[in-house]
Amino acid sequence: MIARRFFSVLVIGLALGAPAEALDLSLPAAARMTAASQSPLDSHSMAVTPWEDGRLELVITEGSVSRQAWVLPATSLTTLQILEPLRTQLEAEGYVILFECADVACGGFDFRYALPLLPEPDMHVDL
Repeated sequence: MIARRFFSVLVIGLALGAPAEALDLSLPAAARMTAASQSPLDSHSMAVTPWEDGRLELVITEGSVSRQAWVLPATSLTTLQILEPLRTQLEAEGYVILFECADVACGGFDFRYALPLLPEPDMHVDL
């Protein structure tokens, strides 16, 4: 079974500037959390540029950091159909999108090595 994994820290990592309170994002009904970690006081690096020449520009934020991995079993939904409602929910809560890109404009997939993501097997992206 092919699964699409996504995690709220990535989505939240796209945004900055909302009140410091927990978000309760509405995910597709079939989504299931596979891993989570919580740190009451930590820092988090967020990409604000595409991966280029082996590097990317990061913004470091501090505060309560939650990381979650979710699996969405085989679905007919596209990645955009999954992410658009999450983006809308974040913007409705006052978050501002700092950076977004698609496909090759992101600079490849190696950016993941420069970001504080959950490790394998908790966070696995099957391209």
